[in-house]
Amino acid sequence: MMRMRLLTCSLLGSVLVIGGARALSAQSCPRNQQPLTGLASETVVFRGPSDHLIDLVFVGDGYRAADLPTYHDHVDFVVRHLFGEEPFIEYAPFFNVHRVDVISPQTGTDFPRQTPPLCRDTALNTGHLPCLQTRTFDRVAEAAGNARNERNEPLPLSDALVLVLVNDPNPGGCTAGGYAFAAIRDAAAGPPSMAHEFGHAFGHLGDEYISQGRYTGPDPIEPNRTIYTSRDRIKWGVWVEPSTPLPTECPSAAIGAFEGAFLRFGVFRPTCTSKMLSNFQPWREVNTEWLVKMIYAASDPILEQFPDSPVSVLRGQRPRFALTHLQPATGTLDVSWSVDGQLAGSGTEVRLTTADLALGSHRVEALVSDPTPWVRNRTGRFLPEATAMWDLYVVSASGDLNGDGRVTIDELIRAIGFALGTVTPSEEELAAIDRDGNRRVTIDELVTATDSALASPAGSQADARR
Repeated sequence: MMRMRLLTCSLLGSVLVIGGARALSAQSCPRNQQPLTGLASETVVFRGPSDHLIDLVFVGDGYRAADLPTYHDHVDFVVRHLFGEEPFIEYAPFFNVHRVDVISPQTGTDFPRQTPPLCRDTALNTGHLPCLQTRTFDRVAEAAGNARNERNEPLPLSDALVLVLVNDPNPGGCTAGGYAFAAIRDAAAGPPSMAHEFGHAFGHLGDEYISQGRYTGPDPIEPNRTIYTSRDRIKWGVWVEPSTPLPTECPSAAIGAFEGAFLRFGVFRPTCTSKMLSNFQPWREVNTEWLVKMIYAASDPILEQFPDSPVSVLRGQRPRFALTHLQPATGTLDVSWSVDGQLAGSGTEVRLTTADLALGSHRVEALVSDPTPWVRNRTGRFLPEATAMWDLYVVSASGDLNGDGRVTIDELIRAIGFALGTVTPSEEELAAIDRDGNRRVTIDELVTATDSALASPAGSQADARR
């Protein structure tokens, strides 16, 4: 599940790292330190267990008790906007949405940098500092911590993305402390800004809009910004057609290297425009690819796997393995099975052949992958896939330590030594008697071996020569 946090703040072309006094220097408005009130929680969109899906948690600031119906409408506006565009239409089944009510004494938000400062008494102490965020991240976390999962348990905030809606008609947005902030007035003013901030907080995308200045640092860490203009070095080079000129000039619908990505010179973005440049634009290809990758990085798409691991079977048996997984709205996921790295089947279930497997331990894997054309770059750490794994333990007839098809008294005596710890078995010997795969020989397993000895051919008694 998601653990990454983007600590940037964006407003009017500025990017400020939160955590130092530089971003929070204007603090002329008093802080609300009264206990939070309201805090009723509701799951407004439920699509599956929180252990596997991505949980979005909305909290609001600047909403009085009488404004809570408006806050509920604002949440609905943002949800409809965000999941009304690709790739989130297709991957909506990967998300749950929760809403926590937070009551403020006043509406609006602080503008402490104005002269004189404009201060509002709100529960979460948001304000334009200079971008719209909070001076008390602990209060945001406290509020969001009231969200509950389907078992009515608190949602771990490390596994959720918190979206803060600020009830203020003045536009603004920011991503700070891992939280996305956006001012909202109605269905038109606010949701596009929150979608842009979602790109920061969830997708770890950089700003593509242009302000003055020249970038002189190393290649930026964001997947949609680069200092390079050669196809083999650009992060999104697989999307760039050989015929596309580099650098690339607007206006152009091509994917290339357009100069200006937060700073005007020395840094490049993949497209002429996108949602990370203008809130009302589509995400475009490179940003969409990264968002899809983050959806898989932040979720656990394998819902169930059968049987429980480890699995112990007699050689020659054909054990059944199966799984269930999350499903995009229209696409189909591929499932491929392997044993010790060798392809063994496809589909959501398979029966494995063990007749040719050596006695002992093996690794069974099921790779669930998304063949979506939205992801071209399938190298690196983040991929649209997930893996289920089992430890498979293949054994022979219990007690047949030498694999000759019978169990002798000598083998029983040696097995007792295994159980007592006076004799160390080989891997083959252990596999022949350790039916449950726990690498220990138990009384039950000795009893089973004795039964096998009694059922062995009469010739086995020839070994009882003492």
